[in-house]
Amino acid sequence: MCALADNFAQNDIFPVIEHTIADREMLDAMVGWLRPRPVLFVVLAPPLAVCRERNAARPARSRVHFDFGPQYREMRERLAGTGWWLDTSAQTPRETAAAIASQAHERARL
Repeated sequence: MCALADNFAQNDIFPVIEHTIADREMLDAMVGWLRPRPVLFVVLAPPLAVCRERNAARPARSRVHFDFGPQYREMRERLAGTGWWLDTSAQTPRETAAAIASQAHERARL
């Protein structure tokens, strides 16, 4: 993922890596692979109840079929204070994208 993102960046395309980062070790490894490029770390972080509501509203084939609560809480504990944790609970996808595009360079830089 990081090598591909670097290839995009070398060709003046702003890469976005969409991946669950479970802990600081994984984040540090990815940041190391992406350096010396600037890295922005944005976590889409609506409350867990909102995550569960959104999951339940998806078509059955698109739902997450396991309890993601423990992973959610673990990420919050292990990565608290790192990057920008954006509460998207009151935002549409378009509003979320606009917020990230306009604010990530100031709020999410590692």
